[in-house]
Amino acid sequence: MTSQTITTAQAVEVCDRMFTSIDTRDWDQFERCFADDVVTDFTGLWGGKPEHATAHHLRDGWERLFAGFTATQHLVANYVADHAHTGTLVSAAFRATHFGVDPFGSASWTLYGRYRITLVHRDNGFVIQRLEQTPTAADGNRNIVLLALAAATASVAPAAVPGLERPAFSLLRST
Repeated sequence: MTSQTITTAQAVEVCDRMFTSIDTRDWDQFERCFADDVVTDFTGLWGGKPEHATAHHLRDGWERLFAGFTATQHLVANYVADHAHTGTLVSAAFRATHFGVDPFGSASWTLYGRYRITLVHRDNGFVIQRLEQTPTAADGNRNIVLLALAAATASVAPAAVPGLERPAFSLLRST
């Protein structure tokens, strides 16, 4: 194997661990996948602008959000890695299915699209520095996600949960 093949495998492994840790709710593992400071970009889904957070702050917000789902399954494939002296950019296709309870609709929502994941090398291996999602299609009941967001913001100030200060979520806040 070439060193580039090994580097690609290591970068993809971090991406897989991150997605798997969401589905298994292993939040310690999730946090270890990220650089100390991370940028998330979900503007293709929710609007707004990319957000900066610490790995711990990101973990806290996502742990609260994903507690609102009964289960999730993130299937990620077709990884392509581009290496540069500053890091590795991994692109991949995804299908993310979210399951929850909604008395007025189906119990699942699936989002399809692409991820662009920027990783940097640290002493202990690769970590994710930027996570960008570009949705291309969806199927099912999007209200499943909105109900999970409402539950995530019920016990904390929305600004304390990364991603929940966007205008799309303002309807979920009590005034």
